[in-house]
Amino acid sequence: MNGEEIIRMAREAGLDPDLWNYTDAFERFAALVAAAEREKVAAWMMARGYATGHGDTVEDLLKELDWQIEERIKNEREACAKVCEGLGVHPNELRVLLDDLDHMRLRVRIAREELSDAWQLYRGDMA
Repeated sequence: MNGEEIIRMAREAGLDPDLWNYTDAFERFAALVAAAEREKVAAWMMARGYATGHGDTVEDLLKELDWQIEERIKNEREACAKVCEGLGVHPNELRVLLDDLDHMRLRVRIAREELSDAWQLYRGDMA
Protein backbone atom coordinates (compact mmCIF):
# COMPACT_ATOMS: atom_id res chain seq x y z
CA MET A 1 0.00 0.00 0.00
CA ASN A 2 1.50 3.31 -0.99
CA GLY A 3 0.96 6.83 0.32
CA GLU A 4 -1.57 7.76 -2.37
CA GLU A 5 -3.73 4.74 -1.53
CA ILE A 6 -3.60 5.59 2.16
CA ILE A 7 -4.61 9.20 1.51
CA ARG A 8 -7.46 8.06 -0.76
CA MET A 9 -8.76 5.69 1.92
CA ALA A 10 -8.40 8.37 4.61
CA ARG A 11 -10.51 10.72 2.49
CA GLU A 12 -13.09 7.96 1.95
CA ALA A 13 -13.24 7.58 5.73
CA GLY A 14 -13.94 11.31 6.10
CA LEU A 15 -10.43 12.34 7.12
CA ASP A 16 -8.63 15.18 5.39
CA PRO A 17 -4.88 14.53 5.45
CA ASP A 18 -4.22 17.77 3.54
CA LEU A 19 -5.89 19.84 6.24
CA TRP A 20 -3.93 18.30 9.13
CA ASN A 21 -0.72 17.51 7.27
CA TYR A 22 -0.44 14.12 9.01
CA THR A 23 0.38 12.10 5.93
CA ASP A 24 3.28 10.33 7.68
CA ALA A 25 1.02 9.46 10.61
CA PHE A 26 -1.62 8.06 8.24
CA GLU A 27 1.03 5.95 6.52
CA ARG A 28 2.28 4.60 9.86
CA PHE A 29 -1.28 3.91 10.97
CA ALA A 30 -2.04 2.08 7.71
CA ALA A 31 1.14 0.03 8.11
CA LEU A 32 0.09 -0.94 11.65
CA VAL A 33 -3.36 -1.99 10.46
CA ALA A 34 -1.85 -4.00 7.60
CA ALA A 35 0.61 -5.69 9.98
CA ALA A 36 -2.19 -6.61 12.38
CA GLU A 37 -4.20 -8.16 9.54
CA ARG A 38 -1.14 -10.00 8.28
CA GLU A 39 -0.52 -11.38 11.78
CA LYS A 40 -4.11 -12.62 12.01
CA VAL A 41 -3.79 -14.50 8.73
CA ALA A 42 -0.36 -15.87 9.69
CA ALA A 43 -1.68 -17.09 13.07
CA TRP A 44 -4.65 -18.77 11.36
CA MET A 45 -2.32 -20.52 8.92
CA MET A 46 0.10 -21.71 11.60
CA ALA A 47 -2.74 -22.96 13.82
CA ARG A 48 -3.81 -25.20 10.94
CA GLY A 49 -0.34 -26.50 10.16
CA TYR A 50 0.50 -24.26 7.22
CA ALA A 51 3.81 -22.46 6.86
CA THR A 52 3.73 -18.72 6.32
CA GLY A 53 6.83 -18.58 4.13
CA HIS A 54 8.13 -15.07 3.68
CA GLY A 55 4.72 -13.43 3.40
CA ASP A 56 5.21 -9.70 3.73
CA THR A 57 1.58 -8.96 2.90
CA VAL A 58 -1.76 -10.68 3.36
CA GLU A 59 -1.76 -11.29 -0.39
CA ASP A 60 1.63 -13.04 -0.13
CA LEU A 61 0.33 -15.20 2.72
CA LEU A 62 -2.78 -16.16 0.75
CA LYS A 63 -0.68 -17.07 -2.29
CA GLU A 64 1.51 -19.24 -0.04
CA LEU A 65 -1.59 -20.87 1.47
CA ASP A 66 -3.05 -21.54 -1.98
CA TRP A 67 0.20 -23.20 -3.10
CA GLN A 68 0.36 -25.35 0.06
CA ILE A 69 -3.25 -26.49 -0.33
CA GLU A 70 -2.62 -27.44 -3.96
CA GLU A 71 0.46 -29.41 -2.87
CA ARG A 72 -1.52 -31.24 -0.18
CA ILE A 73 -4.24 -32.14 -2.69
CA LYS A 74 -1.65 -33.38 -5.16
CA ASN A 75 0.08 -35.46 -2.47
CA GLU A 76 -3.24 -36.95 -1.32
CA ARG A 77 -4.14 -37.90 -4.89
CA GLU A 78 -0.76 -39.57 -5.35
CA ALA A 79 -1.12 -41.45 -2.06
CA CYS A 80 -4.63 -42.55 -2.99
CA ALA A 81 -3.39 -43.77 -6.37
CA LYS A 82 -0.69 -45.83 -4.62
CA VAL A 83 -3.25 -47.36 -2.26
CA CYS A 84 -5.52 -48.21 -5.18
CA GLU A 85 -2.62 -49.71 -7.09
CA GLY A 86 -1.68 -51.80 -4.05
CA LEU A 87 -5.27 -53.00 -3.69
CA GLY A 88 -5.59 -53.66 -7.39
CA VAL A 89 -8.65 -51.42 -7.74
CA HIS A 90 -9.42 -48.38 -9.83
CA PRO A 91 -9.70 -45.10 -7.84
CA ASN A 92 -13.38 -44.79 -8.83
CA GLU A 93 -14.07 -48.25 -7.40
CA LEU A 94 -12.36 -47.25 -4.16
CA ARG A 95 -14.45 -44.07 -4.03
CA VAL A 96 -17.63 -46.14 -4.32
CA LEU A 97 -16.42 -48.48 -1.57
CA LEU A 98 -15.60 -45.54 0.71
CA ASP A 99 -19.01 -43.97 0.05
CA ASP A 100 -20.64 -47.30 0.96
CA LEU A 101 -18.54 -47.42 4.13
CA ASP A 102 -19.65 -43.88 5.06
CA HIS A 103 -23.29 -44.88 4.55
CA MET A 104 -22.81 -47.97 6.71
CA ARG A 105 -21.21 -45.87 9.46
CA LEU A 106 -24.15 -43.48 9.32
CA ARG A 107 -26.64 -46.36 9.57
CA VAL A 108 -24.73 -47.79 12.55
CA ARG A 109 -24.71 -44.41 14.27
CA ILE A 110 -28.45 -44.01 13.71
CA ALA A 111 -29.08 -47.53 14.99
CA ARG A 112 -27.00 -46.79 18.11
CA GLU A 113 -28.96 -43.60 18.74
CA GLU A 114 -32.25 -45.46 18.30
CA LEU A 115 -31.04 -48.19 20.67
CA SER A 116 -30.00 -45.57 23.20
CA ASP A 117 -33.41 -43.90 22.91
CA ALA A 118 -35.12 -47.25 23.37
CA TRP A 119 -33.09 -47.97 26.52
CA GLN A 120 -33.88 -44.52 27.90
CA LEU A 121 -37.57 -45.06 27.17
CA TYR A 122 -37.41 -48.50 28.81
CA ARG A 123 -35.75 -47.09 31.93
CA GLY A 124 -38.25 -44.24 32.02
CA ASP A 125 -35.64 -41.54 31.27
CA MET A 126 -37.64 -40.13 28.34
CA ALA A 127 -41.05 -38.51 28.54
